[in-house]
Formats: sequence, structure tokens, C-alpha cells
Amino acid sequence: MNQGKTLLAVALGLSLSGCSVLQGLPDDKSTGALALYLETDRDSGKPMPCRSISVRLNEVTEAINTSPAVWSEESFYDESKQATIIPGIQAGTYVINGFRCYAGARVVFENYARYIDQPTFEAVTIHKGKITLSGMAFVTGHFTDKESRVYFQFRDAGSLKQDALIKALRANDDYRGWELVAD
Repeated sequence: MNQGKTLLAVALGLSLSGCSVLQGLPDDKSTGALALYLETDRDSGKPMPCRSISVRLNEVTEAINTSPAVWSEESFYDESKQATIIPGIQAGTYVINGFRCYAGARVVFENYARYIDQPTFEAVTIHKGKITLSGMAFVTGHFTDKESRVYFQFRDAGSLKQDALIKALRANDDYRGWELVAD
């Protein structure tokens, strides 16, 4: 019984500390994943504003319409690897029209909101059993003013950041056997 309590205490401690790691992908490869480059401003010396992110996806249909928006699962990231993986996305073409930043450790959003939504736009094609490399980067940090304001946005990743994303994903054993596809 003590072992169970210890495991629970460790798991609870990790979740409360804001510890973030790249999540693994399912072994069955029945869905695809989206990889984003992560750019963080660590000059402020403050904790990351977002402990995790998710994106709002609209699948594009043949009639050039989109399906109703669906939020991806919450995706944790590895700050040192400068990457985040959003797993469990069915194969198809999507428009990403929003992203959500979940409040990190010691970060309080206005009105004590648990997350903040931001609009964005990117079209991506997700392939079954593959990791699609987004051309966008998730950028986050703190303004160095007296108000301790945070910022986060999606913006063009550029080819150097795309190369860094590929290097980070190939160095991670959790993604061996998953093909990387540039979108």
C-alpha cells in the first residue's frame, strides 16, 4: 500500500510542478500527429506561461467546406527539445483556426481562467501513422515590464527552425519508426 501512495504522491508532485515532457505516440499508428517548433523566451527568468497547448481543427471536406471545430487533446512539450507533439489526429486535411494555452505553474491569467484561446490560421494535412511537421512555430514568453504580462502566438517557423524540429524529433526514441512529413 505504501508503494501506491508514493507513486500517487510522485505523480501529483510532477503535475503540480508544471513538469512537461514530449508525449509519446500510440504504437498502433492508426492516427497521425502534428509537430510544432517551440520557441521560448527564457531571458525573463520566469516560468513558462503555458504548461501545455491544444489546437482547434476544422477538417476540410471535398465540398470545400469545413467540419465543425474540434479541439485536439492537450499536448505537453519538452522545452529543452524545442518541440511539441499533438497526437491522435485522424488522417485528413485541416484548418487550424485557433490554439489554446493552458496556464502553467505560478501563472495566473485574467479572471483566473484555466486557459486562453487565440485565433490563428494554418492548413495542414495529417497522414495516418506519420508526424506532420508544421510550418508554424509556437512562440511564448514574458514581457520584461512591471506588469509581468505573458505572450504566446503562432508564427512562421522558417527553414532553420524546421531543421531544428526534425533534429529534436529524430533524437527522441519515442518517435522511432514514425515517418516525418513536411507539410
